[in-house]
Amino acid sequence: MTYEEWSEELRHALEKRGVSKAETERACAFWREAFEDRTEAGMDEEEAVADLGNAEEAADAVVESLPPFQKSLLGLRQNKERTILVIVLLVVGAIVWVPLVFAAALVAVSIFLALWSAIGCVWLADGAAMLSGISGIIALIWGCTQGYLAAGLAEGGVMVAVGGASVMLIPLAIQLTSILYHLQARFVRWVAHFFMRVVNPEAVIEEKTSTLWWRRHPDTFRLLLTIGGIICAAGTILALVGFAVSGFDAAVFSALPAIGPSTFGAFSLHF
Repeated sequence: MTYEEWSEELRHALEKRGVSKAETERACAFWREAFEDRTEAGMDEEEAVADLGNAEEAADAVVESLPPFQKSLLGLRQNKERTILVIVLLVVGAIVWVPLVFAAALVAVSIFLALWSAIGCVWLADGAAMLSGISGIIALIWGCTQGYLAAGLAEGGVMVAVGGASVMLIPLAIQLTSILYHLQARFVRWVAHFFMRVVNPEAVIEEKTSTLWWRRHPDTFRLLLTIGGIICAAGTILALVGFAVSGFDAAVFSALPAIGPSTFGAFSLHF
């Protein structure tokens, strides 16, 4: 048997099973490539065709590889009476299946949004800690210039130390973001595979998620640790100095005034 004859049998078998023209062409291209690989390996045409196996079995393999939703439509394409019956049943049972489908869709969207919300929370937490460091600098300057030396050093130093720690935690935030992002991507592909063929580069994803970010970017990791460590150490030293100046009396720290719009205005006028 020639490959063209085998290919025609495959097309006929796929058509008999209700496979769409697009999927049929995709399947024929795949099997042609398999045939060419065998002929390039030294087989003659008959040997290569025989090695491909039965066309009916090849058609079954194509059907099995289809997404579940497309596979469920194959029987309808082969039988018009069955198609009409299914349509009637869908219309009659709409009061049951429509809410269920809607609920399932809401669950899928909720999971998707929850994963993105988790990513947002990671960076909001780290950003809040960085903002604490900036606020600490303002508190430090304000306390020292307005006669609240101990409170300014202690409270400002603690906040600056927190800001330095947030810089050191940036690699962890990036790693958590990577994990959550790939979980979200896998979930989207899992939902999509019911309806269409989905490219699934699992090997690339596994390589990226199995290797920690700081091992892939050691120079950037060391730089962030160094900068964050210096800021954190400076803030800790300032806080300890403030505690020492106050005689380790916590009541002194409440004297530091709250920073608000009027405080910034007075601060800028003072300078």
